[in-house]
Amino acid sequence: MAAVFVEDRIVVPPGRLAAVSALLGERYLAGASARGLALVGSWITPPAELPGRDTELVLLWSLPDLAAFWRMRAAGSADAGLAALWGEVDALAVRRARRFLAPVALA
Repeated sequence: MAAVFVEDRIVVPPGRLAAVSALLGERYLAGASARGLALVGSWITPPAELPGRDTELVLLWSLPDLAAFWRMRAAGSADAGLAALWGEVDALAVRRARRFLAPVALA
């Protein structure tokens, strides 16, 4: 089977993007990699922080296949520190969502 993608969207209030980015960079990236996630890229929308407006941080991760996806899920659920980290992110963010994606051929 083809790669599986994980899309994280974190809406951050004005002035908190740097704190959320630092928290993820310092405390999430290494563990994500150990669980098999490879960061494809990270973006913000709108494409610049605007005064008085929320900013959405978008992270796209890849896993090589469905088996790697299930290993990542099992490893994440066994890591008590991961829930605490997402709690810290939630305290800084307006909301967050995670979606799982798999490629599909168009016609």
